[in-house]
Amino acid sequence: MLQKLRDKTSGWIASVIFGLLLIPFSFFGVEQYMHSKTETWSAKIEAPPTWWAGAPHWWPASMLWTREEISNQDFRQRFEQERQAQRQELGAAYDPRAFETPDTKRRIIDEMIDQRVMQMAATRAGVSISDAQVQKAIMDMPVFQVDGRFNKERYQFALASQQMAPSTFEKDVREGLQVDLLPSGLNESSFVTKSEMDRVLKLLAEQRTVSYVQLPPPVADNGPVKGAEIDAYYRTHHSEFRAPETVSIEYVDVDAATLSVPPADEAALRAASPNWDAIAELAQATESMGLFVYARSADPVHYYAVRAFVGAPARFEDAASGAANATLAAWLAARGALPSADGRYRVSQGREVGHDAIIDLQVDADGEVWSGGRVCDVVTGEIDWPAADPKRQQE
Repeated sequence: MLQKLRDKTSGWIASVIFGLLLIPFSFFGVEQYMHSKTETWSAKIEAPPTWWAGAPHWWPASMLWTREEISNQDFRQRFEQERQAQRQELGAAYDPRAFETPDTKRRIIDEMIDQRVMQMAATRAGVSISDAQVQKAIMDMPVFQVDGRFNKERYQFALASQQMAPSTFEKDVREGLQVDLLPSGLNESSFVTKSEMDRVLKLLAEQRTVSYVQLPPPVADNGPVKGAEIDAYYRTHHSEFRAPETVSIEYVDVDAATLSVPPADEAALRAASPNWDAIAELAQATESMGLFVYARSADPVHYYAVRAFVGAPARFEDAASGAANATLAAWLAARGALPSADGRYRVSQGREVGHDAIIDLQVDADGEVWSGGRVCDVVTGEIDWPAADPKRQQE
């Protein structure tokens, strides 16, 4: 029996079958068992060959299809560019949470897909952009011009600030021109036939003759009305005479934006232990350095006790924060909550980290905030700091 099996598998029929099985395995199949493949694209665009629009999607005809992928890295880079552009446009009104929404991400990926489809169509149509066209487009961009002329230093500085190489930017410009050339060419090649133009001109110059009759208003019925008629009309239309239900209320409108937060207890403030993970998360979400808290003090030397917790980029408690205290003073002045009429007060800071600093604050009549105090000489030197205001220089 084994001899018969050997004879059957060594003939020309077995060789033909083995050859037919070998053809598909030579293109694909074996590597599927040896390697695992993970898709890392955000979107994929596929198109059949131009000479075979009805090409099927199955193998081996699928090998003829053109494929373009938008990688996750491309999407993240485009998303970050959109974020920076909106941040520059809105300034202080920029809201990170309002930007990072599913609708925004969907809009960006749809724009990238549309752009990639147009680029694929332009490439398949044989559209090409010369180096001279790319150069002219870059030189005509106002962002790279000084006094109406292209400035090479500004061009290099702008690309360096975006961490982009000139070759990469030129490639993006070339692709953008290639994408814009196809629809612009279609628009410029549009035409209107003579019959269509004649029809439009006739409609524009068309006139209509209208006849109408103006009727006088009916004479008012001022005849007497009997009480029985009034009563009968009311019974049949009583729903039309119902007044809507009303109620009188009194309320107090409280706006949290105009209220000052009451200071916490000084003892509780000094005994508090910071949650550094939460402070770091808050600093990242608000694009700030961290958290600054204050409490009313019963000490006659200072009016407030303050603590400054820096959550980013490092995590530490600041012993004396002039800028943070000045910000608090401006915030109190805007709400009319300064401790004194002349805008002067003192704070205590740094005791919890081994430094008992006393900082003087003042908000003057012009609304400017002054922050200072006594210091220990550590380094002695001179600073040449010219001031435009002689009065300020004297102070």
